[in-house]
Amino acid sequence: MVTIRVPASSANLGTGFDTLGLALQLYLSVTAYDTEGRAALSFAEPDGGDLLHQAMAVVFSQAGLPVPKLKLEIKSQIPAGKGLGSSAAVIVAGLYLANHLLSYPFSEQQLLNWALALEGHPDNIAPAVAGGLTTAMVLDGELFYQKVSLQDDLKVIIAVPDFTLPTGEARRVLPEKVYWRDCVRHLQQACFVMQSLATGDYRHLARAMDDEIVQPARQSLIPGLKEVIKTALQRGALGAALSGAGPSVIALADSNWEYIGSGMQEAFRDAGCQSRCLYLDIDHQGVQIIKPY
Repeated sequence: MVTIRVPASSANLGTGFDTLGLALQLYLSVTAYDTEGRAALSFAEPDGGDLLHQAMAVVFSQAGLPVPKLKLEIKSQIPAGKGLGSSAAVIVAGLYLANHLLSYPFSEQQLLNWALALEGHPDNIAPAVAGGLTTAMVLDGELFYQKVSLQDDLKVIIAVPDFTLPTGEARRVLPEKVYWRDCVRHLQQACFVMQSLATGDYRHLARAMDDEIVQPARQSLIPGLKEVIKTALQRGALGAALSGAGPSVIALADSNWEYIGSGMQEAFRDAGCQSRCLYLDIDHQGVQIIKPY
């Protein structure tokens, strides 16, 4: 028996589109038993099992072997379709489980590249693997990342509305062309976000996370988005933005967490959406392989 545990993640952090990602202490776990073991099949999301098996099949196919018969138990705290990296977590779990079962014939780089091919974007994959804050780069189909050291004073508040938003739908509304000056501004802001979080100098973090390209395009899909972010900042959040493709909103804070979260919920409610708030710490470990004693 072995368990693979993978954290949720929040991508972009505003202006770091398809680049920045933050791992969260909210987990997907997959336990594999041999055919003599016992386990209940409990898939975390409708296509969770299919995606898990698809990821495992990639690894076994590369090894020239069929996927063995296993009993799998899938448990997830990560809500699907909410912008918290649920599909990335499933993919990483499947790839790492298969690699473990084969006694690690493939490198992390190979697993990253296969994860990228399955997921289509790198920003949730990197923090799911490495934990913490990551910055990702894709060159010629290969995923590279760096892990950024963080201060230990931050807590993450996630306002999760009661509807889902598929990533594909959220991407279809993005502009096909962006002015050069806006690209430069976003590049500057994304670098500033990363350095602010690394140094603990949060004075301008809110402005650095202020996305004027992606979030405005997705605003029509997420009632109350602008007001939720505005309320979080007014109540003391250091920065706030859409979490990944949404519809959840992330706020970073070093105090007044519940005050900030309740305000975000009120703003969603005023827009006609019920929501709940998650108060989370940052996961610093990434994917974990847990064996019984």
